[in-house]
Amino acid sequence: MGRRPALAVLALLVSVTAAVAAASVYRDRLEPGGPVPVPAEAVVLADAPQAYSSTDTLVPPRVPALAAWTAPDGTGRLGEVDVPGGTRAGREIAVWVDAGGAVVAQPPHASDAAAAGLVAAVGVLAAATALVAVVRAGVERSAGRRLDDEWAEVEPQWSRRARPPS
Repeated sequence: MGRRPALAVLALLVSVTAAVAAASVYRDRLEPGGPVPVPAEAVVLADAPQAYSSTDTLVPPRVPALAAWTAPDGTGRLGEVDVPGGTRAGREIAVWVDAGGAVVAQPPHASDAAAAGLVAAVGVLAAATALVAVVRAGVERSAGRRLDDEWAEVEPQWSRRARPPS
């Protein structure tokens, strides 16, 4: 097997390994050993301030707002939750809560694991491609210098010209 196919196979194996590793990290987060967060509805109790982004985005910036929700044990909770800027009082917002009723981050979805794996694989392949390009440029530059040196030796004999003194 030549050098190029071997490097391509190596890059492919490394990218697949990176993809599997990244996906397994997310899979572990999908199947935690402890209690799993549950969805709940929080009612916004006060108008959230309007928020403006310095960039044009499709999703408005999120701001903290006072809200109330029910914990898994049925008790009421009160606290701040992140809502889109400008959210009016009385609006229901989906949140995730732990067993004690505290608002927590939404657990990752199975598609997050697949996306992480794909991004890792593409990143490794891009890095491998860039590395091959840099090495190839160096090899070609070195080969060009050797060819110039050899031509400097051969050209005077080939053209029957005297070689200039060094």
